[in-house]
Amino acid sequence: MLFRSRIGAPHDVADTILPVLLSHIARSSPALRLEIHVGRSPFLMESLRRGEIDLTVSTREDSALEGIVLRTTPTIWVCAADFVYERGSPVPLILADEPSLFRKLSLEALTHAGVPWRIAYLAPSLIGIKAALRGGLGITARSIDLLQADMRILGESDGLPRLPDVTYYLWARPNAVNPVARHVFSMLKTALQRGLASA
Repeated sequence: MLFRSRIGAPHDVADTILPVLLSHIARSSPALRLEIHVGRSPFLMESLRRGEIDLTVSTREDSALEGIVLRTTPTIWVCAADFVYERGSPVPLILADEPSLFRKLSLEALTHAGVPWRIAYLAPSLIGIKAALRGGLGITARSIDLLQADMRILGESDGLPRLPDVTYYLWARPNAVNPVARHVFSMLKTALQRGLASA
């Protein structure tokens, strides 16, 4: 009999949070076949509600689901390492299409601080956002997980407002019929309580 569990994760933590979870699952349940779904957080949550995946990492909240906190991460303004930002001019934003938590956070922060902005580039995926950043098209607000060697952080000294931290959760459907998924979620919950999140 084949035992499998389908796990989702957003692109921005697919190579940070996700590998830690997968490694723990593989050590604890070596016979389990894992199916990995990497995509945008709101769409992964929809897939979870429809039963297309068993668990997902997400920044979204949903009181109808069963969730545990994985970690809270700083949100930063990021641009290419050689990008020249002219303080006082409208911030050239690189944004994801709706729905996007980071789009919402950046626009709310800039508007509240009275900092002018303009949309320089819209992308349907994180790959497009990274390409636009590296191409020097502008600035984006993302989790610090996005930061790479060819990028740099902008902040309050550059005239940009502070951004709120984001929390990543592991979500499961409380009425999931897959007993394997329930086992994996319970096992990860116990492991997280013992410090897996800091691994």
